[in-house]
Amino acid sequence: MWLRNPCRSPVECIRGRFLITWLIVAIVLSVVLVAVIWPEWSDGSDLEDPMPDAVLGLALSLFMFSLPALRARRAGLAFGDLYAGSLSPGHLPRLALLALPMIGAAFLGMYVLYAPLSLEFPGAIQTWRFEDEVVLYSAGPPYPVLGNVLAFLAIVVAAPVVE
Repeated sequence: MWLRNPCRSPVECIRGRFLITWLIVAIVLSVVLVAVIWPEWSDGSDLEDPMPDAVLGLALSLFMFSLPALRARRAGLAFGDLYAGSLSPGHLPRLALLALPMIGAAFLGMYVLYAPLSLEFPGAIQTWRFEDEVVLYSAGPPYPVLGNVLAFLAIVVAAPVVE
């Protein structure tokens, strides 16, 4: 007899391939959104305003969180379920062994993501990945308050929740 829901737990209903695909889609959507709003950002020109980077961070966090959260909710997973229970000490060495393959997968994922984006936005990707310094806030005049607030929200609130 076929079961309607073959998952033994709600976590099993969310496939890893869905999460990886959605991560790539979320990054592309975020970059395209910022490139449409600030075309000069996609040219790779140096902007003094932190607003494009702040909006990029917030959009990326919101896109990455939205669809997986809806899918998790539909599968019957509550956010409290993610933090319940404890990790036994015997699991730590096995989890530590996952670090090297995950680093390799991260490098491969960056290549798979940025290679197509660099064809459409070469200046932005060159600046963003290789030349851009991390801007947490704008310390110089004209002190864009909204950009600084959005950057703060993206870094301190949205990113930890999504992670």
